[in-house]
Amino acid sequence: MIKLVNIFILTTLLLFSSSVMAKTFEGIDYKIIDATRMKNIKCSLDVRLSKKVTKDVLHRLAMKLRADESSYYKRMFITYYLPGMTPGAGAWATSHFNPSLEIKILGLTAEEENKLKKKTSKSSGTIIGKWIDNSGYGEGIIIIERNKDTLIFTKTFKDGSVLKQEMIMKRLGSRTRYEKKGGSSHGEYYLLDNRGLLGIYDGMGLIKTHRPIK
Repeated sequence: MIKLVNIFILTTLLLFSSSVMAKTFEGIDYKIIDATRMKNIKCSLDVRLSKKVTKDVLHRLAMKLRADESSYYKRMFITYYLPGMTPGAGAWATSHFNPSLEIKILGLTAEEENKLKKKTSKSSGTIIGKWIDNSGYGEGIIIIERNKDTLIFTKTFKDGSVLKQEMIMKRLGSRTRYEKKGGSSHGEYYLLDNRGLLGIYDGMGLIKTHRPIK
């Protein structure tokens, strides 16, 4: 009896570990980081990608993820996150079967990212850091730099528009807080952690996270 119980536990652990391990598909690693299934009605998956891919690859990956499910779901909602992105705080892309497949890249494509990197390659001050916003709203490249005694926040958006703000800096233990000089109308501020991730917050908490550009 004990032996059967041990076999059952081992089998369960193996099944669980295989479900959370990263897999490889067409040269990228992907991992299902969260899943919600409602009988045969609906399935929602959060997937972490190792890097950006094209819409064609997302199409084929979506078909694979659907085929890998043990049950058929008429509606299946797949949300994709890149490294450093916080689930629930802006996704990079989606591929939803509702019921037909529709693919959307919400953040920057690889081509758009490279174009913005070239556009923001020059600076008139000392750069403190650069980050990329890959979420589906306000995507672009953020630069915080010091110009003489002034701390400047610059965000260059996908459409080419630019936002510049003078900032103030505060040390909070291992983190650094940046906020607009004079305050923000929405109470927004940025926190830079010891991993180099720049999170934007308001009074309700974390809005989204930005990955550093090295």
